[in-house]
Amino acid sequence: MWFKTVLIGFAFLSLNAFCDVPKLLIMVSGQDVNKKVAEKLKPIGEKFGATTTLVELEKLKLPLYTPGLENNLGHFDKKRVKKFQKLVSEASGFIICAPEYNGGIPPVTLNALTWASKIKPGVWNYALSGKGVLICSKSRGKGERILKVMRAQFKFAGMKVSTKDLVPDRWGSIDKAELHQAMNRLVKRIVK
Repeated sequence: MWFKTVLIGFAFLSLNAFCDVPKLLIMVSGQDVNKKVAEKLKPIGEKFGATTTLVELEKLKLPLYTPGLENNLGHFDKKRVKKFQKLVSEASGFIICAPEYNGGIPPVTLNALTWASKIKPGVWNYALSGKGVLICSKSRGKGERILKVMRAQFKFAGMKVSTKDLVPDRWGSIDKAELHQAMNRLVKRIVK
């Protein structure tokens, strides 16, 4: 099994010699199992030839998006928003690791996605449409609601949603082979 994974990884590395290197943006909400899974996925993405950037959304401290006030941000808020939007624009794919929050998407994740939708005026899904996304969630429950909500939202934005979500078990662990397979599927969606 590991031999197949290594061969697939080498195939993507050699493919990258002839095309742009995939850029994965890993967005994580929470300082729990979701962060641990995101940290495990980062080096796996790099093994598959992608450059990966992990962003902890709480630490990013994006201002709360408020319609009509987006052009009146202070200097530091504007700088953080522009930096985040640049990462989103340059990414060829995304991994979203977030817990279920009151049956839905955590506010910090929803806020980040809203700022991502404001990159190009008049084209709300400009930086998201056509890009691959892998969803990961570990919550006290099974996280079914957040997976369903995020899947619907990302499809609505025109994204290529991975066919299988990552859901760690109740102890927060996840099979290493499953992480590799999920990354393989995501990188394939990006490279196409």
